[in-house]
Amino acid sequence: MGILTSGGDCAGLNAAIRAVFKHAIVDFGAEVIGIERGTRGLMDRPVAARAIERTLFTGELLRQCGTVVGAVNSGDPFAYPEPDGTTRDRSADVLDGLADLRLDALIAIGGDGSLRILKRLSDLGGPPLIAIPNTIDNDVPGTDLCIGYHTAVATAVETLDRLQPKAPTSAAPMAWPGAGSAI
Repeated sequence: MGILTSGGDCAGLNAAIRAVFKHAIVDFGAEVIGIERGTRGLMDRPVAARAIERTLFTGELLRQCGTVVGAVNSGDPFAYPEPDGTTRDRSADVLDGLADLRLDALIAIGGDGSLRILKRLSDLGGPPLIAIPNTIDNDVPGTDLCIGYHTAVATAVETLDRLQPKAPTSAAPMAWPGAGSAI
């Protein structure tokens, strides 16, 4: 089976890849192929992909944000941007890349836009698609919580808490330094 990440980076991607890898190996004895740079890696010839090995997953890697297989958050293969500003349909290139890998299934970790594109590719003849939603926006339909959302909210709240000044302990207003003096 193949696995790719698509869209923006967020916390939890490497842990999700590791969970898929461990489940595939332990429960099914399946090989897991990491597709580099999402759909862009499928457009490369040869396809930018490599077998994922157990030695890849160190404790340090699991604490890092980002994704060990890389991702892109632009370049819709149905309207792929060209250097001259035009777009062209490169979906056939992606489907050919998937065919080259001869996958039984594709596991895609991505947000709403990425998963919509990958579903469309699967419907056009790509391998069966298993979607794992990840986005700090938490906007994938039918999903309660996406990978990355909780960390993004916790980080934002912690940052705001650090900006919150300590409230005065008395009912009297705070006196600003130099208040009442002539300018």
